[in-house]
Amino acid sequence: MDAESSFFDIDFEEILLVAFVILLVMAMRIIPRLIARVPFVDPGEVKRMLDAGEAEVVVDVRSVGDFNGKLGHIPGAVSLPFVDMGERLKALGPEMERFKDEPIFVNCRTENIAAHGARRLKKAGFTKVAVVKGGMRAWKRKGLPIERDEG
Repeated sequence: MDAESSFFDIDFEEILLVAFVILLVMAMRIIPRLIARVPFVDPGEVKRMLDAGEAEVVVDVRSVGDFNGKLGHIPGAVSLPFVDMGERLKALGPEMERFKDEPIFVNCRTENIAAHGARRLKKAGFTKVAVVKGGMRAWKRKGLPIERDEG
């Protein structure tokens, strides 16, 4: 068998597998955006808006351990773990009412769970919800400030 004929002997199943993997990777980037139906904002822009007073609320939907873990969290962020979000929103009720029409950024490690959290906030009546694009990984990669709570 010469080199030319081996090129044409590529297994069709291998091509399908490669195409499937490419589609899966693309879907992983697109699906959170479809789920959330909110804007995804670059971490640098989130920082700028927080510093300028154009926004004051960042909701971090990771577990409390992750909130204070290796990646830390955005300074001033509120820990509202996704698994408890529905119950905690009900319990906070009146306290959260003043934020219904204020910009709220939702954050997690990447952006996937934040997309689900943003959707929950929208369903709860919050009107200006956005996701921190790339989450804490992107925030840290850009060298933006982080904090960890003691205790």
